[in-house]
Amino acid sequence: MARNIHSTAVVGNPLRWLQGCVPPDSVEPATITLPESIYVGPFATIGEGVILGEGVVLDAYCSVEPYASIGTNSILIYRAWVGGDAKIGRDCVIGGFVPENAVIGDRCRVFGNLVHTHRDTTMSWDHHETPEPSVTVLEDSFVGFGATVAGGFSVGPRAYVCAGSIVTRPVPPDHIACGVNEICHFTAWHGQLRENPIFRR
Repeated sequence: MARNIHSTAVVGNPLRWLQGCVPPDSVEPATITLPESIYVGPFATIGEGVILGEGVVLDAYCSVEPYASIGTNSILIYRAWVGGDAKIGRDCVIGGFVPENAVIGDRCRVFGNLVHTHRDTTMSWDHHETPEPSVTVLEDSFVGFGATVAGGFSVGPRAYVCAGSIVTRPVPPDHIACGVNEICHFTAWHGQLRENPIFRR
């Protein structure tokens, strides 16, 4: 794959200075790291300071905010949104919402929404003295479509969050989360999901 950046893509989008955000005294444009093999689709946006690995694909309308990094051969699809300073590992597929400062390990698939809890709704939106902690999704984990994972805890490694689930507490390694915080070891699951190869790694 050669470097292919669609003419409608926006590369080098600066950090926006909005409510509560405190800009530094001198704002220097940050370097963007774009490898030789990459695909950036129509209307995708890449913020300043972003680091993309070889073979990364950003499909149409996907957005990567400033200073995030995405590992080799990872794919963003379904209008995925990756927040500032988030770190995504290698060989991932991201089709949901990843907030700022979140960490996603290698070989993960995230199609749901990873969000902050917003316990203090009086805080300004764009600048916090102490940012709320973000979720960490560890290696070989999966977050299904429509799932919401809210808080600053870990999921995995080798965890599976079912589509439509609501999770507000840690999901241990080799566990499955479904419904509202229903979490069990994969060996206790009644159904074919217990045969998922992620649990055999």
